[in-house]
Amino acid sequence: MEASSKNMRRKRYVRSAPAEAVALTAHKVRLLQAIADLTISSVPQLARWTELSDQSTRRHMRVLFDAGLVRVVAVPRAALACATSSNDAHLLFGSAPNIFTLSPKGQALLYREGLIDRAKPLPSYGPKNTLFLAHELMLTDARIWLSLCARQHAEHQVLSWHDGGEAAMDLHRTQPPKSVYPDAWFVYALGEQRLVGLLEVDRSTERGARRWKEKIAAYTALFSGSRLKGITGYAHARLMVITLTERRREALTSFIAHHAPAHLSKRFWLADHSIFATPGFSVAHWQRPSGNSLEPFIAPDGHHPDSTPLSETSEHP
Repeated sequence: MEASSKNMRRKRYVRSAPAEAVALTAHKVRLLQAIADLTISSVPQLARWTELSDQSTRRHMRVLFDAGLVRVVAVPRAALACATSSNDAHLLFGSAPNIFTLSPKGQALLYREGLIDRAKPLPSYGPKNTLFLAHELMLTDARIWLSLCARQHAEHQVLSWHDGGEAAMDLHRTQPPKSVYPDAWFVYALGEQRLVGLLEVDRSTERGARRWKEKIAAYTALFSGSRLKGITGYAHARLMVITLTERRREALTSFIAHHAPAHLSKRFWLADHSIFATPGFSVAHWQRPSGNSLEPFIAPDGHHPDSTPLSETSEHP
């Protein structure tokens, strides 16, 4: 029986015909909606977002995959290795954790049932764009972390999240830079106040300083006029940068301190990806261009001695 079971093991990237019609339980619907919200996500990420166990998530996702409602992205293990992994032969074998995106069939089902507002273009990921894929999964980690921060407080809520092309900000300029492209920006409610965050996920995959010099120039233009409020509805925002390693965080903090004008430099808050393990704003994980010590993003009393307001109460335009 055991040998027979092994021979019948389902292939990872090949759908098996469901033995019967798939029952869309509450957990399966939650997972489908999670994938629609997150765009791309791994089993551990989906489990964290939905608060299901990894084992339960994996089992439900296999059913959804066989039913044609989600896609599995084929990725080599080395593409998603963490920064502390040994750079040796073990990365040559095996696959990364299962990574999922919504399929056209799954999107059509959610739209038909009124569970998503609109259908949007579905991404196409695979072994040829693994560098971009790793970046997108780190951005997914950031979004999940922000959501978990909100779940810790009844008066907190992620009001909006914009990533990809939706995050682009037209500066209404005739001279370069004409736009700024954060990886994401969001509006977060802290009771009556609002925090606007412009998020950059930095995996240090590009050599040289050209990309960050261009970003600093674009953000300088954004914060020098009224476009920030025109786009987000709010006049103040923090620039949040998440790096892959502590060393990169320290180097980038120093770079910003030396190249960004003072009025922009004070808006930057940098942390490495270890913050994702501990949701919350009061842990001292953040570094500022103005100093070397780590600080909480929001002090335990809800305030911070910063000349730039943390948040504000304002109406959207």
